[in-house]
Amino acid sequence: MATCPNCQSERTRRGGNTIWMVYLLLVALAIGAVLLFRLNAALVAGVMLATIVLAHLLIGQRVCVDCGHQWKG
Repeated sequence: MATCPNCQSERTRRGGNTIWMVYLLLVALAIGAVLLFRLNAALVAGVMLATIVLAHLLIGQRVCVDCGHQWKG
C-alpha cells in the first residue's frame, strides 16, 4: 500500500487531475462519436472503459484521501 509523501497517510486512491481530464475528453469524444458519426453506443462505451483502465495503469497518479496531495507513484 502506498503512503502519502505529504502526510504519511495510508488512505490513498488512484486518480488525480490527469485522470479526470482523460474522463472528460473521453465523454466529449463519445458524445460526438455517437451523435455525429452514428457509431454504436455500446462499442463506444467498451472503448471508453478500456481506455480508462489503460490510463490508470499507464499514468499511475495517486491522490491522498486525507490531505488531497497528488503524486505519480
